[in-house]
Parts: sequence; C-alpha cells; structure tokens
Amino acid sequence: MNRLRAAVLSVGLAAAVLTGCSKAEPPKPDPSSSILPAVTLPAGSTSTGVLGAQPFPRLNGDGEEWDVPLSFEQVKARLTEQLPIGRMFDGVPYESEEAGVDKLGGETILWYWAYKDRTRAIIVGVTEFQPKRDGHTRVLIYEGTS
Repeated sequence: MNRLRAAVLSVGLAAAVLTGCSKAEPPKPDPSSSILPAVTLPAGSTSTGVLGAQPFPRLNGDGEEWDVPLSFEQVKARLTEQLPIGRMFDGVPYESEEAGVDKLGGETILWYWAYKDRTRAIIVGVTEFQPKRDGHTRVLIYEGTS
C-alpha cells in the first residue's frame, strides 16, 4: 500500500509540476521603438502615442513618446549604452547633444543625428515629467526631415 501511495503521490507531483510549467508565460521582450527598432526601452515602458510636429515644429516626420518607469538618470544611462553617440546612426551622421533644464524645470537631454542638408534627421530625447512623477521619465523618438 505504501508503494501505491508513493507512486500516486509522485505522479501527482509530476502532473502539478508539468501543469505549472505549461501555464507559465515566457517573459515579454522589452518594448522597442516603432520608428527606430534598434532602440529598446525598459520593461514596463508604455507608448503614450504618436507625435506630430509638436516637439520639433521645424521637422516633418514621425515621432513617438514613451512613459518609462525609471528615473531620468537611469533612462539616460540605458539609452547612452544603446545609441551610437558620436557615431553614425543608420547611416546618418551624429550632430550634437544638448542637455539642460526645460522651461518647466525638468532635466532634459537630446541627441541629434542629421545630414547637413537636413534630408534626414533622428532625434532621441529624455525629459523629466513636470510636475515630477516618482520614478517616471519621458522618452521622445523622432525621425524626419526639415
């Protein structure tokens, strides 16, 4: 009887383990930009929409905005690791970096890549939400012409 009980118990445990494994979902990949697919954002980042020319009125193109659940410094560090700062980005020459405080008092940094004739420009920016939101930062990604 003890062997039968042990066999039933081990079959039950194996079934429970297998059932638990089959229900587990694989981890979701970090979201990536629809405009610049090589740029991935941290887990939990959500797209807040497609931007027109609002942040860069002199440019014609596509933009997107992301709400990233990390601090300004964390997001800046993560993007700095991914972006070819000081080098070509998808064939577009690096132009500049601008860092400072925006008119609402939030830290901001923008990286620019552009052809001299402005037939193509790429801009990636990180800004603090204002008023500040604990642990959240805004990322803007834009590609267009001017």
